[in-house]
Amino acid sequence: IYCTIKEKKWADRGFLFGPICPIYGSCVVGATIVFTSFSRLSDPDFPIWGTFILCFIGSAIAEFMTSWILEKRFHARWWDYSDYPLNINGRICLIASVFWGFVTLFGIDLLNPFLIRLYDNIPRDVSLVYVSVMCTLFILDIAVTIDSIIDLKNRIQMMLSLEKEKVVDAFSSSAEFIKTQGRRLSKIGNPFTKRIITSFPNLKFNSEKVQGVFVRFKKMMNRKDDEE
Repeated sequence: IYCTIKEKKWADRGFLFGPICPIYGSCVVGATIVFTSFSRLSDPDFPIWGTFILCFIGSAIAEFMTSWILEKRFHARWWDYSDYPLNINGRICLIASVFWGFVTLFGIDLLNPFLIRLYDNIPRDVSLVYVSVMCTLFILDIAVTIDSIIDLKNRIQMMLSLEKEKVVDAFSSSAEFIKTQGRRLSKIGNPFTKRIITSFPNLKFNSEKVQGVFVRFKKMMNRKDDEE
């Protein structure tokens, strides 16, 4: 919602293609397990500020670890808070962690109890079918997302190969070359690849050479959109 308001257009910043953001759901599920496993935390007399502190710390750890794991796996930064004050390696920052702390607090104290009551009223057979369908869609979504990321890396590798073949001069000087290669690369592979690019405008690869090629690839994609 924040990104949609900021950019004045719909912004789907989830890692997966479907309306599911694993880190959000994982944080709420994890917080629910923690707060229901310890009687002191689930006590109505437990101070709300204490709940917020735990949510704040938990969300900060989850966001930091998610950023680190994604970077180690794909050699790229999916978001970067380096321009924000009080950040840690650009992975988390105070403003974002406070925001996620309040969001998690809302989920634990207000939204989660309502959803649990709603779930308890659903017949067991219906809930089993629903959970099975959602799990299947979730797995398919993960497969499509990973395939799209692999496709993006393959396209970048193709452009790196072009540079190794000494066509970089032609690339920078010939509009026809750019037009031809842009069309060819934009039609190869997974049609969902562009969604990865638009959902993570701050996506940055660790390798400067790869990042340079990635920036040029995004320009190719934009040219294709303009032509269409």
